[in-house]
Amino acid sequence: MSLTKALTFLAVVVLASAANRRTPEEARQIALRVLESVPLVDGHNDLAMNIRQLADGKLSNVDLSQNLTDNPFWQGCNNCHTDIPRLRAGMVGAQFWSAYTGCRTQYLDSAQWTIDIIDIIKRFTTRHSADFKFVTTAQGIWDAFNEGKIGSLIGVEGGHSIDNRISVLRQFYDLGVRYMTLNHVCNTPWCDSSPVDDPESGIAPNLNGLSDFGVVCDKKKINQKPSGLD
Repeated sequence: MSLTKALTFLAVVVLASAANRRTPEEARQIALRVLESVPLVDGHNDLAMNIRQLADGKLSNVDLSQNLTDNPFWQGCNNCHTDIPRLRAGMVGAQFWSAYTGCRTQYLDSAQWTIDIIDIIKRFTTRHSADFKFVTTAQGIWDAFNEGKIGSLIGVEGGHSIDNRISVLRQFYDLGVRYMTLNHVCNTPWCDSSPVDDPESGIAPNLNGLSDFGVVCDKKKINQKPSGLD
């Protein structure tokens, strides 16, 4: 079964459950059977960012095989909810780990910070290889799932991370990155962010959308050299 078919099947089961007005326990049992059969893919997780910010990127300070609730490095963090026990309890089949650096790094060292986060992700997936398997394809997700492991992928959060260079985007791909959001909450020279639509954000549009560079969407265009940007 393809990943698309699996997700479609899951959606059908959920809708059918609601339509038939099953009891919560009956719906739960159906959900459990589905999750045992197809991988649930979470599209975004900031664990790597938290390891960088709270534990200085040192994996020795965080044992992901243990519940981190009482870990001193996690105290006071209201978005630190990830460790292996909780991923297993939630029956997560695959996880996109976010390689994120804040907008303050734009025009400075955003690419380097992003590479640092990618490095953290690769290190903890290797360190906990009994539970994680680094993958880059839909088939890889299935392979990990069939091995009883959590398929681990990388997504870059925010186009500012490429420092206006398609060459950096290509290198991110070679490092295993499989998606990049166009923006976080800041405009880039080639793409306006969503806060420009909110009059109260104080962020004004630069382009009213995408520049020609931002429209790059296929291999032929990526191999061209956008004027003034790379």
